[in-house]
Amino acid sequence: MTLTEAGANTGVFINWDEGVKTNMVINTDAKRGSQAVFEFDEVKYGVLTMPQFATIEYLTDDIGAEWNSGEVVSIELFDPDMNFDQRSEDILTVASNTTIVPAIKIGSPITLATLSTLTDEDGLTWDNALNSQCTSDYNTTSDSTAYTSCYEKYSERSIITTETDPGAFAAGSSKLVFTHSSDTTVKTLTDLISGANGTAAYTYVQYDFRGLNSGSDNLSFKMNFTIGDASYGGGAVGDVGMYGTTSGTIGTSPNVSVGLSYTEGLVGNALLNHPQFKLAGTSSLTGSDALRVIANMDAVGSLNVAGGALTPLSLDIVTWGQSNDGVNSSDRHNNAIYRLEVEEDSP
Repeated sequence: MTLTEAGANTGVFINWDEGVKTNMVINTDAKRGSQAVFEFDEVKYGVLTMPQFATIEYLTDDIGAEWNSGEVVSIELFDPDMNFDQRSEDILTVASNTTIVPAIKIGSPITLATLSTLTDEDGLTWDNALNSQCTSDYNTTSDSTAYTSCYEKYSERSIITTETDPGAFAAGSSKLVFTHSSDTTVKTLTDLISGANGTAAYTYVQYDFRGLNSGSDNLSFKMNFTIGDASYGGGAVGDVGMYGTTSGTIGTSPNVSVGLSYTEGLVGNALLNHPQFKLAGTSSLTGSDALRVIANMDAVGSLNVAGGALTPLSLDIVTWGQSNDGVNSSDRHNNAIYRLEVEEDSP
């Protein structure tokens, strides 16, 4: 093992060089309780691999005695397991499949925790075994870590394993079809909307597809979101998102590049239901069918992900706002999930 003095006459030696290349790396799949032993000057030192619990807290000193609406508050996360490299500052991002993402979940938003299958317009299956929970449960007998074709426990991101080459999607197809399990049905969505359908209540689709582009946004992707059931693709009214000024009415013919749920880029949100523009056409859907959410691409940029890659995606349906004057708790709506992207403050 080669050691290099950190600086002239410091007496401190490190095992990486000026090119930040090291000659000792702890395996990311190291099992709980495994140990390495180093000997220097006839003295032995042990390095024990043990996962640690993380802590997260609000930094309330900056906001005073009361946290007012709209006031920004900082959050501090302490998680030694996510300190992968003491030579550099680590970052936890929603678009990365190598880090755990902390999240705050309020109420009952629809997330990809119940996603079953992801396909595209050509019927190509991207992944069809998604409704199991990811695990990082290291033990002493086997490596039971699995972040493949699963959803993350806290952030409820879906870690898809692309079974086909997504390059074909960029070349031709224009839809991604997210099919949930029977745990999330069309009625689950309509109930969520009806529960927050008042004078100042809103339903959004919030999404993060940056995993398709190595974690970066790309504004050349333009899309809207529509709803379907088991007969998706059959041409029924409910297969597309159409809007009217009154609940239950149908507005103009749909167009993928216009409408209430239109959005641009690989991360953002799109309005699905609005006090003046209601999602219509769902009455033609079968309420007990598994929910399908379709991302209709009007323009598709290039994808930077290969077949077989592990790609984190998130797609949620959330509600905010109030009905009536908001005095009663039942008039206030917040079914949402907030994912935290954090950066290490020092190596």
